Amino acid sequence: MYFLNVLFDRPRIFVLLLVFIFLSGIFSLNTVSRQENPELAERWASIQTIYPGASPLRMETQVLEPLEAKLREIYELGEIISFAQQGFSTTVMEIKDEVSPGPSIEQVWSQVQDKLDQSSFLLPPGIKPQLLKSSGPPTTLLYALSWNGAGDVPLILLSRVAEDLRQTLAFIGGSDRSFVFGGADEEVLVEIDNSKLSALGLSFQEISQVLSSLDSNKPIGQISQGGQELLIKSKENLTSLDQVFNLPIKVMNEFEIIRLGDIATISKSPRDPPEELTLYNGKPAVLIEIRGAFNQRVDLYVDSISSAVETFKSELPAEISIDKVYDESYYFKENSIIYIQALSLQL
Repeated sequence: MYFLNVLFDRPRIFVLLLVFIFLSGIFSLNTVSRQENPELAERWASIQTIYPGASPLRMETQVLEPLEAKLREIYELGEIISFAQQGFSTTVMEIKDEVSPGPSIEQVWSQVQDKLDQSSFLLPPGIKPQLLKSSGPPTTLLYALSWNGAGDVPLILLSRVAEDLRQTLAFIGGSDRSFVFGGADEEVLVEIDNSKLSALGLSFQEISQVLSSLDSNKPIGQISQGGQELLIKSKENLTSLDQVFNLPIKVMNEFEIIRLGDIATISKSPRDPPEELTLYNGKPAVLIEIRGAFNQRVDLYVDSISSAVETFKSELPAEISIDKVYDESYYFKENSIIYIQALSLQL
């Protein structure tokens, strides 16, 4: 009551206080974060494993059991549930509630990824479990790259353009994650000449074993020290068709080297059939998804992304078009208008 009496007795102070509160609200309105979707902690994730031809029982004994044994070494993980079916398995994990949101959760998922890398020695050859985190910032913007020219859609060209655009948008301030969907994965096709293979006394199995041994993506060893296990991989890998062409297959007469290019035709082409295919207006296209970070004004972030896309679009040929498919700020603006209208009616 005393404070109210002071304000009523001194109207100038009362007016100044109201003006101060009003201006503070105006300035705060321009700095407070605005977003359509709430922020959720990444407490759930799944691990997907593909083992072609394996029965559910085999998936359980050879994949899920050693994988779960490694995961249960992480104290912060709570419930772990696994499902096995023909050639495929899924493991769902949840972080305990006692783990606080923020860096602690990211550290737990980093430990999970380390355990997955370590379990590669316990799983059948060629099996690579994939960690999929199902939370985080939602989609902020979604663009579609499509082909308007004559002839077949050049997916490799669209994929490379989409990757350039993704990298451009990923480095804009406020960007959290970016993805490309529907892109063409290039693969090296080796077509072996059967007559040359027979003349040299080689078999397809021998060629396959040689090529598999030359794959530097596979771990070549493991170091255990101080309770930590580290995987060792060679640094260099095949980066061009010439390197594939010159791969040594067999040594004859102690000095003559048979190269892969001597017995096969080597080319690079899109993977067929593709792993994923996206359509926009009924035609093959490549999608670019951008996820903005939390705690920012999504309308200003979308404006900066849109400006960068327009600049990138101006440098493309007329045959390639970029269309906006989804915009989170649109729904935020629509809800803001509805809120202001409702508030005005109340006043």
